[in-house]
Amino acid sequence: MRFESLEQAQAYLDRWEERWADTRIHGTTKRQVAAMFAEEKPHLLPLPLEPFRDSRQREVLISFCGFRTNRGLAWRGYLITDV
Repeated sequence: MRFESLEQAQAYLDRWEERWADTRIHGTTKRQVAAMFAEEKPHLLPLPLEPFRDSRQREVLISFCGFRTNRGLAWRGYLITDV
């Protein structure tokens, strides 16, 4: 499967999460994933607006659904940060 943009890939993953991942029964807890997240969500804190101080940038190999590139930090206009 190949995507023309990061937006297309994200849309595919959003549909997959909604239709399959969220509705499945977790193997260990024997509970629906979306129901567990709904319980946990009120207790989660937002991510900080600033990047983590110890984050660093380096060249990485990106492989997603068969598409591979090592073009450095930028992939079609998006900065890839490894924490």
